[in-house]
Amino acid sequence: MKKLMFVSLIIFALAAVAVASEKPAPAATGVVDKPAGETAEKPWFDLEKCAFCKTMNAEAGLFEHMKHEYHNLESGLLSITVIDKEFRPAFKRAQENMQKIVADMATGKMPYMCEHCTKVGEFHMMNVKFENIETDFGHVMLWTSAEPEVVAKLQVFGARNTEEIAKWEAKAKQSMTE
Repeated sequence: MKKLMFVSLIIFALAAVAVASEKPAPAATGVVDKPAGETAEKPWFDLEKCAFCKTMNAEAGLFEHMKHEYHNLESGLLSITVIDKEFRPAFKRAQENMQKIVADMATGKMPYMCEHCTKVGEFHMMNVKFENIETDFGHVMLWTSAEPEVVAKLQVFGARNTEEIAKWEAKAKQSMTE
């Protein structure tokens, strides 16, 4: 699993490099490219259209069996992901499918990515240091930088993830009661 998480970080790094070679990062231009018919702002997570999120969504039940926490650190962000044991193979398959997307990107094929996945790529371009710690419950990741402005962006990213996940969970609860 440790090797797989390392490979996933490489995937995001390659995705960022591929995106950077095609066009400036959205944050640099203030413009976000959009598929025809979409609004200017991409959704934070897009389980149906984002190439990377779709690999996770394709694994039935995976998202419902993962829990995420984000905590600010002086030098960045700590993320904790708990994956129910019976869904860890599904998580591994999803990451392997992400590798295929990155291979396509290396040939010039640029997939659609949600705002979350775009931001992860941008952090790789900012030389954020990622450290993974594999655990018996999932994994812990440290996202750190020596640059205060990057630390602030990481912490905003963590807060946004927490907010978006809470919205998603509330919506799922509501749909179960209807």
